[in-house]
Amino acid sequence: MAESQNIIPLFPLPLAVFPTESAPLHIFEPRYRKLVRDAMDSEKRKEPFLFGIVLGSPEKMNSVGCAVRIQEILREYDDGRIDLLVLGKKRFTLNEALPSDDEEDYDRGAVEWLTDPSSDWSEQLANHAYMIHREMIKSILGSHPDTYFYQSRSILSYFIGQSIGLDPQGKQRMLECLNENERLEFMIEYMTQYLQDLKRVGKIQHNIQNSWSYLILSNNGDKE
Repeated sequence: MAESQNIIPLFPLPLAVFPTESAPLHIFEPRYRKLVRDAMDSEKRKEPFLFGIVLGSPEKMNSVGCAVRIQEILREYDDGRIDLLVLGKKRFTLNEALPSDDEEDYDRGAVEWLTDPSSDWSEQLANHAYMIHREMIKSILGSHPDTYFYQSRSILSYFIGQSIGLDPQGKQRMLECLNENERLEFMIEYMTQYLQDLKRVGKIQHNIQNSWSYLILSNNGDKE
């Protein structure tokens, strides 16, 4: 569901960010250093400053992105570069890109905020996503994550989606989903495929180890 239109700064990048997700950025281009300075000045005045991260380039951007707010300045370099963390706040649809005529200034865009048309979601899907995510994390780290990580998550899909290894296109697909159930279904399919692939790789590794051990033994026998 779209809300009223707004004009916000745009920051096209080869990544996608979810609402509630923290993402590190390394700022080096003059126009985006200006964006950060403007954001910091605005925040000092207690005026929240949102800018939109969109997957793509200034010449070709995706139509759905996520507005972020600076969460923390990590480091400021002598040459003007900046390391920072941003926090995803809310999705938007980009209706029109508004390029700047000044090379030192950042582009802007006319956007509409996106919200799910309904806050309803399937408890069965949520439980399935929760269980398979715990299995996925265990397969990588060796143990299930604590249940408290999942508590008080207003949108479970955005929390889980940050830690399942999605590439930018996969995260973009989730951003464009129309509701929570679509996001949960997408993640369940992705995580199920991952676990199947992991079992397949494990079986291949086991077969290779057995075959190689046999070859070593056979080779040693031939030398005698």
